[in-house]
Amino acid sequence: MATEWDEAQQRIGNQPKDNTPTLTEGELLSIVEKVAERYESASKEDRMDMADSLDELEGLESDEDDEFLRDYRAKRMAALKGIAAKKRMGLFGSLREISGAAWKPEVTDASEKHHVVVMLYKDRVPGCDVMSACLEKLAQKFPNTKFVKTISDSAIPGYPDHLLPTLIVYFKGDVASQITGLKTLGGLGCTADDVEWALSKIGAVETDLTEHPRLAERAGIRFKSSGYLERTNEMTDDLS
Repeated sequence: MATEWDEAQQRIGNQPKDNTPTLTEGELLSIVEKVAERYESASKEDRMDMADSLDELEGLESDEDDEFLRDYRAKRMAALKGIAAKKRMGLFGSLREISGAAWKPEVTDASEKHHVVVMLYKDRVPGCDVMSACLEKLAQKFPNTKFVKTISDSAIPGYPDHLLPTLIVYFKGDVASQITGLKTLGGLGCTADDVEWALSKIGAVETDLTEHPRLAERAGIRFKSSGYLERTNEMTDDLS
């Protein structure tokens, strides 16, 4: 900023006028926001071309302005790291409740990019709580597969209770497979491993299990009667 002495010297021609433009805080903030918006929306090549503009802007910044930009960049970097972390961790990670009206966007449409496992249930029907607990664990283990549940009547009016719980697996906008009840999964004693094994055979999850979980369980049983041993071997053959 010119002093009174400077202005007097400029009037008599002893000192050139200071033509350096001055910016208010509001004007500078506006420039920063515009450049930041252009930079975010620009392609990689355009960002390289914009480097000179950013350099010119930095030349007009005070210490406070530097702090503002450092703050902005730090927040932007944190947001990008958050997005990257979310991609590494997966998109879902929990068993979510949906309404029957949300079936198309939450199931059919979502299955275009990911496997979607839907559980039809009713609270009072035996076995639904068992399946729900299993899916809660699997949703955390396989966050790239979408797990949802909905009350059966909400999705399919009149759906028979004796078929619950029912799992319907969607992929690419269509039904890939269906599991009705718990009978094939070990009954009320079924575990998350049992469900995981069944879903892996459908392709809904990529399991690290190397064999049917009940094969490993039965392989460790020892009976005194040779008749029981023979029968156990037959049951093992049925599962393989």
